[in-house]
Amino acid sequence: MKKLTALMLALLIALSAATTLAGAAVVTTEPAPAWTTTEPDLIITEMCPDTQGDGTGGCTDGKDVFEMFEIYNNSDFTLNLYDYCITYNGNNATHDMFENAIVEITPFLTNNQWEDKPGNYLDGTTLQFTKDKYTVCDLSNLPKNPETCFIEPGECVVVWSLYCEPYYNLWNEGKGMSIDDFRSFWKIPENVKVIAWDGNSSGDYGGNDKNFNLKNSGCGSYGIAKYSDALNAAANTEKTTKDASGKYGYINIFDEKTYREFADLVSWTNVDFNTFGMSSMANYTYNFTVDYGKGAEFFSAASGKEHQYDIRRTAFLEMYATATPGTLTDIQKLTLKNYKFKAGESVVIPGSETVDSLLYPIWAAEEGKVFTGLKINGTEYKAGATFTASAAGKVTVEPMFDTKQETTKPETTKAPEVTTAPETSKASDATKAPDATKAPDATKAPETTAPEKKGCGSSVAAAAVAVCAIFGSAVVIRRKK
Repeated sequence: MKKLTALMLALLIALSAATTLAGAAVVTTEPAPAWTTTEPDLIITEMCPDTQGDGTGGCTDGKDVFEMFEIYNNSDFTLNLYDYCITYNGNNATHDMFENAIVEITPFLTNNQWEDKPGNYLDGTTLQFTKDKYTVCDLSNLPKNPETCFIEPGECVVVWSLYCEPYYNLWNEGKGMSIDDFRSFWKIPENVKVIAWDGNSSGDYGGNDKNFNLKNSGCGSYGIAKYSDALNAAANTEKTTKDASGKYGYINIFDEKTYREFADLVSWTNVDFNTFGMSSMANYTYNFTVDYGKGAEFFSAASGKEHQYDIRRTAFLEMYATATPGTLTDIQKLTLKNYKFKAGESVVIPGSETVDSLLYPIWAAEEGKVFTGLKINGTEYKAGATFTASAAGKVTVEPMFDTKQETTKPETTKAPEVTTAPETSKASDATKAPDATKAPDATKAPETTAPEKKGCGSSVAAAAVAVCAIFGSAVVIRRKK
């Protein structure tokens, strides 16, 4: 009887466990789509949304003639850039439509354009300016894109974002700016591909109001997506009333799908001046890499709204960086897991101060720890050291940390101060007080006016910079969407 009872209890326990497992299976969340966990094929790695200068050495004209961004092939395959387009959303991280809608798109080229005008990059732009202040030039230097734009794995393409300014008649004796002018301004190597892209959104200056340029204030989300007529129609259809979802002036991506659910969106880059508390700085750039997990956490904390992890979101590395169009920085090479080094290629390991200054905590140290270098393919390289690839291919990179050493220098400096206290008490050899009669030497205090003059000069310079920044930004913001 006991054996029978034990057998029945065992059966009941097994049945209960099976039921529990079945119930758990029902509530298990669906795994993330493959495209949210696989590294993106194409990413924007560098962007300059604010430039000054005409390409001849002058940097005071205030025109955004050479705005640009850089696209990197992060895949193992040769890709045709003309199969893609750039998407846009100008809502910041606190808005419900941030990373949830594509407002507008601009293709690199479409089949119709090729049939009509081979090499034509213009997307609805006429370049027939209607404002009296500027007249269109003779367009002798109007860029013509190459017939093909195939990007090899590990290759960068520099994209010239063209607003109307390069084709005012004040450049090159009325001929406008050329691709060669653009290359010269940014010192782009000859072996780097450069193409033009239509960023002219001003209807007053021959632009297409469904295009967009690179913003240097507020927020701009720029995506790379597979071009399709359906996407073009969904994003660029004019809307005068609210759509079914109650949204006005733009449309969600195909039936309310978010970025996370939209497979044709290859990657996207957020340049949010509000969230990062930054401003534009002419001729300097912003650098990005692949997001390996921190982006959603950062934007959730910054906006107070939940943002989901998606490896297609790029990570914001640096602002106000020295421009390197067509070439990845050392930090980008070390953070891109799919990057393939060439045999003999060298990079410098960044220092702890550089790592700490990165906007995105790629190698963030725990409290009480400090970044000391990288372990590359199992070999340790201290900060400041140089890694040289012995063979071509990918490398494994692990950050190294050490216990933060409390500096005693401040304490040692204070020690002498304590010891000098008795010395000052010796000064109570105040028999030397008569020396204080030399106080008239204090009349030499006016000599301190020299540093005051320097300070005054610095204040004037700072004020001048501030004024330039204010007026410069005002000019740009006026035409930015």
